[in-house]
Amino acid sequence: MRRVATALLTLPLMIGGTSDIPLPATYTMNTAEATPLDDEITIMSANVHGWETLQKKPGFSTFMATLLRESPDIVFVNEMIDDPAKIQAIADAGYSNVYAQTKTQGIRESTGNAVLSKAPLRLERVVWLQNSHTTEPRNAMIVGVQTTKGWVWVANTHLSINTDEARRQLRQLDDEIHSGEPVAIFGGDLNYEQPISEPRTIGKSAVRSGRLLDFQAAVDQPPTFPHGLEIFRLDHILSSCFLPEDPYTVDIGSDHKGLMVHGDISKCAN
Repeated sequence: MRRVATALLTLPLMIGGTSDIPLPATYTMNTAEATPLDDEITIMSANVHGWETLQKKPGFSTFMATLLRESPDIVFVNEMIDDPAKIQAIADAGYSNVYAQTKTQGIRESTGNAVLSKAPLRLERVVWLQNSHTTEPRNAMIVGVQTTKGWVWVANTHLSINTDEARRQLRQLDDEIHSGEPVAIFGGDLNYEQPISEPRTIGKSAVRSGRLLDFQAAVDQPPTFPHGLEIFRLDHILSSCFLPEDPYTVDIGSDHKGLMVHGDISKCAN
């Protein structure tokens, strides 16, 4: 069993939204073996559907088999149930973990987003996202990943299934990731086919109403949903400092396929 160097249950230092919104439960677990990442890395985006397949069968063993086989350096996880045994298994596989709860599941479990990495991690902040069209809570987490050239800041989120609400949440996030620590990599289940949009033009003047205009996606990114059909491109990995390359999908024991990309983060460190 791998030793866990730090296991910190805490609240984020800074949170977006209004003051009457409760702070989410978060934790940071850095493994004793965590080491800064080199320039060439692999990134995965994985909506694990509460560790269940589309047929409601257990999916965690498939996720772990894929994690060990593909060995990504950074993983964006959505719909992760905070199960202590599963969290320990992820740590035993050599992955540090930052988790931010979005909602409770029964009495003792919660569901949320997480960032996993072979490197040390640091939570910068959690941002509550507006959900005026639905009752489903959503948030985004901004996390530092230590590399040999310094900290690289990443953002992970799971946006609303309501198209208009997801569009509003993307605009909110576009502002958030350009404030504070500069976000270099942005990913997760965006429930949106085209997260990058061009600004509108009115006459000769351009109005900056587009989203994530300084980010890039992999060329020919494959669809990830639903598992077995793969019709929709809902899971994304975007970057403002490199062009994601060689995109492909993997089985993660979920109703989604996992999205994998490669990239050179040598110009991403803060």
